[in-house]
Amino acid sequence: MPIHIDPSSRLINSQEKTLALTCPHCQVVAHLTVSGVPRFEELQIYRPSQVGIVYRCDACHAPIFLRFTVRIYAASRIELSPQFVEVERAREKFAFTYVPGFFGKVGFNEVERGELPLKAWKDCLRCPKFHSCDEIAVLRVLRPHRWEHRQALPQVLGVEGGTVVLLPTVRH
Repeated sequence: MPIHIDPSSRLINSQEKTLALTCPHCQVVAHLTVSGVPRFEELQIYRPSQVGIVYRCDACHAPIFLRFTVRIYAASRIELSPQFVEVERAREKFAFTYVPGFFGKVGFNEVERGELPLKAWKDCLRCPKFHSCDEIAVLRVLRPHRWEHRQALPQVLGVEGGTVVLLPTVRH
């Protein structure tokens, strides 16, 4: 039986017990449990061509977002394609640390600060140690094929109050 959403906004999936993925958060192949389904009434009104379903990893309980294509809008059900696209999967995990050895044991490598995505710096801008930071940047690549094709990051972090903010230099 195909996957469908019934009028009480429940996801009905005969294959649900066998749905397992490598979790983007804990990197474990785990069963997924449905956590959030769009309301049937709203789907019937707006009739989107794709529907997002929120699942929960049974290993680490983190959310996983899957997008399904709608096959049929019927009065008593909304049928979805069994194929899905994972909406959100991190390319990498990163951190600043004083203990790189700990992170090394779980697959992280030391990197130059400029290799980290700009979102790594969002909390750093207001830190009093921003220009003399002594923490070490570590990175674990989760999707190598996506990481290799990313664009090189500029050496400028951004502009704050008309002033250019440069990435801090490493001081050992």
